[in-house]
Amino acid sequence: MHKKLARPVPTLRRGDRGGRHFAKRCRRSPSAARVGRGARDIAGRRHSRYDPNLGQGACQALEDALVLADSLRRCAAAEAALREYEARRHHRANFVIERSRRIGTMVQLTNPMGVWLREVLGSTSWAQKRTDRLFERLLCVDLPELAR
Repeated sequence: MHKKLARPVPTLRRGDRGGRHFAKRCRRSPSAARVGRGARDIAGRRHSRYDPNLGQGACQALEDALVLADSLRRCAAAEAALREYEARRHHRANFVIERSRRIGTMVQLTNPMGVWLREVLGSTSWAQKRTDRLFERLLCVDLPELAR
């Protein structure tokens, strides 16, 4: 059946040796401080691309929408609003991208020693505290209020 699909799909299926899950190692670099130029900017493209390792794609899109709406409300010119939006979202977007990349790297380990080390260290109270801090930082964020 996969022969009818687009070219990358059979390539991925060939990489799925012996029925094991095949995951392409995605490497995302932090986004640039400035995404666009002029007033043509955000429409049709994302400020940042998120790997699924933290499940933050939709959450960050909603945060982006709130901050963008607030920036458009506060600034007289659209271009100024877009630059403000970029400045306000840059640090958080890079934080989420970097943490997601790190978690993806750990989850995709295949070396037996690396897997063992991940399992042993991942079950410690130190790892649990770090995970708690990560999710607190992801979930506890000050967003603008738009209703007035």
